[in-house]
Amino acid sequence: MKMLIVSALVCAMVVLTRAAAPPEETPQDETAPPEETPQDETAPPEETPQDETESRLVKRWFLPKLWFKPKPWCKPRPCFKPRPCVKPRPCFKPRPCIKPRPCPVLPRPSVVCPSGWSKCRGHCYRYIPTCMTWTRAERNCQALGGNLASVHNFGEYQAIQNVIYRATRSKRPTWIGGSDAEEDGQWLWSDGTSFNYQNWCQKEPNNYGGRQSCIQMNFSDQKCWDDLQCSRKLPSVCVRNRRILPV
Repeated sequence: MKMLIVSALVCAMVVLTRAAAPPEETPQDETAPPEETPQDETAPPEETPQDETESRLVKRWFLPKLWFKPKPWCKPRPCFKPRPCVKPRPCFKPRPCIKPRPCPVLPRPSVVCPSGWSKCRGHCYRYIPTCMTWTRAERNCQALGGNLASVHNFGEYQAIQNVIYRATRSKRPTWIGGSDAEEDGQWLWSDGTSFNYQNWCQKEPNNYGGRQSCIQMNFSDQKCWDDLQCSRKLPSVCVRNRRILPV
């Protein structure tokens, strides 16, 4: 490709050189008519102003070095330098867990029973040896600050038996606070607690004669419960709310 361009430029220069050479002038007699001289067919014609302009344009076209000087290649800019990495903030350090304070060990409260009452299994009991009807026995317990004893498990039943035994050296029949006087068959405790435990003797309660509405304990050899007429007179056992005092 370069050789073709160079050859074209050389040819153009040769043509332009020939076109630019002025024709030779010959002396002529002013009076004599101009003689016709044979012209060389190969001689270039005289250059006119228009031809001169075109030759200049050709020179400028084929000889770009005469009027155009290419600028040197631009040096590539240096590669973009990235900004230095931003240092990440240090990870959030969670606050140390607050250690829960140990629960203070409180001394176990002690049950203090009033004078004349026996502490047993966290309750205060009192044996009343005087024989009374069930209704009078309940009123007597209320006057002492309690009620006829209620029983909620076998352990409590044994505790009441022990109170009776320590007082009498025997396990004699005694009133406790159960009654169905309000509605036959619906047994309730006089202190208002739930009737959730039973220790009836075999075939009891039978409501013999249609008038047995109160519970006696330590009945028969099995020392179990029996329903009895509330008008019968028996000793009784009272229970009262225990008083708790700190140690």
